[in-house]
Amino acid sequence: MRKLMNGKAEFVEEMLAGISLAHGEVRRVGPGGRGVVRSQPGGGVGVVSGGGSGHLPLFLGYVGPGMLSGCAVGEIFASPSQAAIAATARAVDAGRGVLFVYGNYMGDILNFDAAALELEAAGIETRTVVLADDVASAEEREERRGVGGLFFAIKAAGAVADAGGDLDAVARAAGKAGERCASVGAAWSGAQLPTTGALSFTLADGEMDWGVGIHGERGVERKTMVTAREMAWDMVAALAGDLGLARGQSVAALVNTLGSTSLEELYVLYGGVHAALAERGVGVHRALVGPWATCFDMAGASLTLLTLDEELRRWIDAPARPVLANVR
Repeated sequence: MRKLMNGKAEFVEEMLAGISLAHGEVRRVGPGGRGVVRSQPGGGVGVVSGGGSGHLPLFLGYVGPGMLSGCAVGEIFASPSQAAIAATARAVDAGRGVLFVYGNYMGDILNFDAAALELEAAGIETRTVVLADDVASAEEREERRGVGGLFFAIKAAGAVADAGGDLDAVARAAGKAGERCASVGAAWSGAQLPTTGALSFTLADGEMDWGVGIHGERGVERKTMVTAREMAWDMVAALAGDLGLARGQSVAALVNTLGSTSLEELYVLYGGVHAALAERGVGVHRALVGPWATCFDMAGASLTLLTLDEELRRWIDAPARPVLANVR
């Protein structure tokens, strides 16, 4: 493997150690230090997410004012433990309850639900919002994977929490953002995981997978590689149909590298996305281009659109200072 690492077993621990050394605004908590929380906690509702490693800046890179209070961290593409989740929630609880917001994956659901029961028994009130925004993974929303839309749900929840909203208001904000966003991704090379060295899938020259996930999942359809303009059009068409985009609406657009796709390529893709939306009469209130929900080093990109109203616009525009993501 051509990876900058010391050993397979130590990879996640050494990554977390490096983050804590580089960023004093966060600290580690819980068994094995598998929780990351703000060093200067707020006094409002705690907003906690979590998931497997391999997706930076999702999840732990979103810890910071205006976004997450804390995050529980698992191994590469593996759910954090119940103990890590509960310890993270306890560390951020200020007596106003804790919201869990995470992606629709069975391991995460089992462990977060178990942690919620543990916390409720200890007198800490919780709510849960599960994101399911990947349109390619299922027709029914409740069966879809949670991918880039997690950014918008976390951003909305963090904005309301830091403004002093109560637990129900924070949960409503995350749920509203989750319901009004949709995502789709494509890749032209699988991810090479440091745990195995194997590619998650392989493609011939000139091929791409449409509808990939952020855990190295193969796409739902294998296609011939297309231009950035054609990809942008196809992505916008898939999301517009799902969201029911209509002329005169406004969206926030998140263009994401799945790992190794360059920022230059992402801006080329965004130019196509902007044009495709403009042709439909849809305005872009805010564009976010960069790494937001990666799949380690997968070569690919995804698009997430969030349909806005005045409330969502205010939450998305609220100031935030997450540790690893530039959303200022």
